[in-house]
Amino acid sequence: MLAVGLGLAVLATGCGDDDDPGTPDSGSQCADGGTRLPDGGCPPPACPDGGTRLADGGCPPPACPDGGTRLADGGCSQPTTCPDGGTPLPDGGCSQPTTCPDGGTPLPDGGCSPPPPACGDGGTPLPDGGCPPPPECPDGGSSPDGGCGDPPSVAYVRFVNASLGLKDNPSDSDSAPWRPYRLDVRQGARELFDAVSPGEDAVTGYQEVPAGTELLFTTHDADVASGPALATSEPVKLAEGERLTLVAVGFSNRTEVDRVERARLVVLRESFEAAGTGKARVRMVSADRVTVIPAQGRTRRLGLESASATPVSTVNPYSADVAAGVAIPTTTQRLVISSSGDSGFSPALSKRLFFSVPEGALPEGSAWFAILTGDDRRPLPDAGQPALLLVRAGVEQTLRLKRDPLVYFFNGLLPVTENDDPLILQALQGTTKVAVGVEFNYSPAIGELPVTASGHLLRVARNDDANALVVSDTNTGPLVAGGRYLAVVTGRAGQTTGAQTPRLLFIQDRYPVGVMDARVRVMNAISNSPAEGVDFGHFDVAANGTSQGTVFTPVVTQVRFGETSGPDEGGAFLAPSTTGTPPLSFYGLRATGTGSVMAAAGNAMERPHFIVVFGDWDASFLLFLGFNVRENTWSGVAPFDIFQ
Repeated sequence: MLAVGLGLAVLATGCGDDDDPGTPDSGSQCADGGTRLPDGGCPPPACPDGGTRLADGGCPPPACPDGGTRLADGGCSQPTTCPDGGTPLPDGGCSQPTTCPDGGTPLPDGGCSPPPPACGDGGTPLPDGGCPPPPECPDGGSSPDGGCGDPPSVAYVRFVNASLGLKDNPSDSDSAPWRPYRLDVRQGARELFDAVSPGEDAVTGYQEVPAGTELLFTTHDADVASGPALATSEPVKLAEGERLTLVAVGFSNRTEVDRVERARLVVLRESFEAAGTGKARVRMVSADRVTVIPAQGRTRRLGLESASATPVSTVNPYSADVAAGVAIPTTTQRLVISSSGDSGFSPALSKRLFFSVPEGALPEGSAWFAILTGDDRRPLPDAGQPALLLVRAGVEQTLRLKRDPLVYFFNGLLPVTENDDPLILQALQGTTKVAVGVEFNYSPAIGELPVTASGHLLRVARNDDANALVVSDTNTGPLVAGGRYLAVVTGRAGQTTGAQTPRLLFIQDRYPVGVMDARVRVMNAISNSPAEGVDFGHFDVAANGTSQGTVFTPVVTQVRFGETSGPDEGGAFLAPSTTGTPPLSFYGLRATGTGSVMAAAGNAMERPHFIVVFGDWDASFLLFLGFNVRENTWSGVAPFDIFQ
């Protein structure tokens, strides 16, 4: 009875009143969310790792994360391989792989992060999975995916400014200051070449232009902003890799369509034929000054070596020879340009232009544009004088050949006796006549000689007999391209010994380009002049404005026979002149160190001159002639009488 009572008492306690806060919840819901069992109890809570609770109420061990098998002691067996490339560890785990085979980043737990996407331009993926910007394509290509596609199709163009015309020179003066037009070149709206000047820097390098499309080029005055086109090329379409040379010719200040000298832009494809063994190819372009074309024409003819050579090429002014060019020997030493016009080229008696070619300048198989430029009238030693531009096809190489040296021969040779007529002379190099018809006390006869570093041997003979020598072989000394030289024959004809033996004196004109005022250099060609030399200068003008004054001013002093006075730039010669027309000056000559001065009236000087004093000192037969080096012919300032 006691046992039964105790049991009832226990049951009464387990199912107490819900309102009693001191007893467990006796409702249908378990506190952990489970459903109360039929016996009124609550099921055990779920295993935290998702496993099924065992019969003994416990939870099974979790699965091995690396694929190993759970051992009886609760550990994991060592896997045979690690799927992410790591090394199996003794405890059943996997080491962290050094690299992930799929490009992902190794993780601390031995796994790999997802692989980054491939970069279309070949760049290395960044840690955040992105790609760096693609590198600049060296050939200019590009693709939508950021890579380098095929480069654009291009051709190549260069420019030669062989134009004429000087600024501030509307009258086309031959001695105006050298202020040429600088030119811009545009292809459509794109500027290809900027402010290119003629002369030493006339040839540019190549620039790329689109291939396979029609192109149009224009020239513009570089000093005029937004100025109109001076010249427009013909349309041209270039194949990929093709090369083109553009040449500006004509006067940049002449755009009238009816003017032969109008500005033009010549298009030259570099399409020469093969030169052949021992040959080079030359295509001539005429770009020198031509303003009038008479009925007989003014074609330019290219010959080789000598004035008598048969021309190999003939072109019209401001145009080019056939595209194939002509073959010439690589050993060519001199190129000759002649003209079909009556006047030819001034000032040489040959009326031709000669250009010495440096040894080895024309390699076998090479091809060249030979562009004749300049103004043959121009006396100033600047880039406006004639030159031949040799521009090599396909190569950025240019040779600018200046005109061969000009030699001005003056005859100051006294006759055999005072009663004899002076001899008329000729100058020869070997059997070649350099100058002919050189008369006593006349303006010089002008010849051309090849460039030489060691000098040429010249001899002087009677004009009517090349074997009647007056002066035997005399070395000229070095002669430079573009140079001008004065050669004076002095002494007395028939003399074979002593001071008056005939001889040839040489001096180069080295007056600076910018010197344009009256100044002199004096050569003493008086073979029997005083040993101490002579002084040369001028007198003042009397108050009446027409007569000689009494004050002598020596300008150069102590000039001995065979010498030329002063520095290359000469001495200023500020001789007063009369008020009449033409204005005259009064020139003076004396033996150095004496007070007795001889005078002679002559034309006034306004430009740099060479003064040659010559004659017979003992017979008081003394003269001078002044050569204006700012005129192409070196016209003479002559006295009206001998010094008295």
